[in-house]
Amino acid sequence: MECYKNIIPEIKEISDYTELQNKLFEIQRKEIQSVLEKHDKKGEIWLCMHHPVITVKEKKQQIQDLTYHPELYDILFYINSFRQDDTKEFIIFSADYHLYLEAKIQLTRENETLHIHQYIIGTGGAELDSYTNPPQLQRQGKIVNTNIIYNYRIHRVLDKVVFGYANCTVSGNDLNCSFIPIGKNSSRTRSTKRRLQRSSSTKKTYDFSKWSL
Repeated sequence: MECYKNIIPEIKEISDYTELQNKLFEIQRKEIQSVLEKHDKKGEIWLCMHHPVITVKEKKQQIQDLTYHPELYDILFYINSFRQDDTKEFIIFSADYHLYLEAKIQLTRENETLHIHQYIIGTGGAELDSYTNPPQLQRQGKIVNTNIIYNYRIHRVLDKVVFGYANCTVSGNDLNCSFIPIGKNSSRTRSTKRRLQRSSSTKKTYDFSKWSL
């Protein structure tokens, strides 16, 4: 939280973590609302954020669905209400997980459903992660401390994890993205090798290319 205190003067004197977090949520909401109220719905909204909506990854030698603070999901539904056509897929770019992965996510609460096309593009230079092995093609569950149900389905992965970037082109309100690899590199960095060695007894070789679309 200290980094936030350096850029937001009004929270510098807050020491209680919960109070600080709630104040940040309040400031964030006001900023988002200010931007969205100027949006006239003539164009689409694509969202970029650090954390994915849902991350499915291996952690402590177990496959886990990582979800985040309920405030994130409230904000996603709020932003969706400003989109030109909120029945279309909501395009969201993220990183945090150091690989390239596309997933289709459906979030449902009461009478609202949000259809998301999630792009994780965490391949810009930090040490690379690895895909779960075998791949977790479909997951479902409930966002912690909410009434939101999620359905998660992998849409595209690469043959192997490499550094690179997404090349995106826009035609009208349609977005098309393709992954551009950089150099002959892979996810088998030192830490990844250690993870594979530690869990070699429970993992098997898996060809991800069959899941690439």
